[in-house]
Amino acid sequence: MDFASMDPQTAKVAIQLQLADIAELLDSLYNDNEISEGDERTSLQTLQSELTHQLALLEGQVLVVKILKDEYNERVAFKKLLDDERQAITDHQLAMRLAGMPVGPADTAFSADYEAQLREAEENDQDEQWEMAKDLYASAVETAEGDTIQGALEGGPVQPAVADRAPLHGVRTGPSKQTKGDARPKILGSDAFIKCNACMEIVPTKNALRLQCAPEPHTYCRTCLLDLFTSAITNPTLFPPRCCKVAIPLDTCRATLPRELIKEFDLKVEELATPNPTYCANADCSKFVQPKDITSGVGNCVFCKKKTCVQCKSQEHSGLCPSDPHVQLLMDAAKRSKWQQCTRCSNMVELAQGCFHMTYVFTSNEHSGLTTTAVDAAINFATSVAYSGSVAIAPSGTKTI
Repeated sequence: MDFASMDPQTAKVAIQLQLADIAELLDSLYNDNEISEGDERTSLQTLQSELTHQLALLEGQVLVVKILKDEYNERVAFKKLLDDERQAITDHQLAMRLAGMPVGPADTAFSADYEAQLREAEENDQDEQWEMAKDLYASAVETAEGDTIQGALEGGPVQPAVADRAPLHGVRTGPSKQTKGDARPKILGSDAFIKCNACMEIVPTKNALRLQCAPEPHTYCRTCLLDLFTSAITNPTLFPPRCCKVAIPLDTCRATLPRELIKEFDLKVEELATPNPTYCANADCSKFVQPKDITSGVGNCVFCKKKTCVQCKSQEHSGLCPSDPHVQLLMDAAKRSKWQQCTRCSNMVELAQGCFHMTYVFTSNEHSGLTTTAVDAAINFATSVAYSGSVAIAPSGTKTI
């Protein structure tokens, strides 16, 4: 297997899986009495030794890259501080001259001594720390034409590289795939690494998002970007995700974020853009109900399948919703006009003629003790009658004609 074409983490997992398989095979050989020690067991042990060596080398390469990148970034920051100090000294002397104040020998001597101290600190850092780092990790770095570490010290970027796989003793290996024309250093699985500004970890560039912030770009690894978007979805005060007070476009992150998180983010955008949003009345759910899932004032939750009244935000109920502003206007009009609601269908009933004590239409089955006699009854005098001309039930004391 060609581990050079993989990124470090993938190559590490692949080697660990192969080592686990080899360990199982060796255990089966030891447990099987019919198979004697021979070429098969020797081959597996040799392969196990080679993979163990490759795993150790891979971990060392990742560590080397991280250390060299951190060292280079620290040197760049230190050099910037030195430049700022020198500029401050020059500006101070210039200001004194413009103000007509003499720059005495004491000030000049102090400035010269301070500059000498800064220069000495820079030289010591170059001569001791950086040289020590080069000597300590020289086995993992290959220097190519015009692309050396010393070139990086002179202002160029650091290009960390990894050493070729050393062949195991007694094992034949094929010719190397690296050609003479390809003199640039190579990194496992990627052309460059970059530091995440959130967790300060060194990650492959292909697994990071670089934002063009001002005054300098900012980079987020996949894990930190996932945490940022997840926090924005769960906490509305952090929505939308921002960097340097500028919203991070979702289109630039679609290739990095998982699909489920993108769906949740799109749903959150719709939720915040919806006036008077409706949430599921089920306390165990409380999910946002999209406008497309609302029909006739009732929202259907696609998560728990419960129904919610859009007006009062409680569970679905029959009849008119008291929280509906139109229903409130109707109730006010009914109160002024002395309308009443039907006890069965809850519809409004207006009394056009007759007495206000008309409440319910009796049937003979409900009141078997009453005698029913076919009489002509006027609607405005009958206690209860379905319609004009029908049988009327008249208890004693009720006027009939």
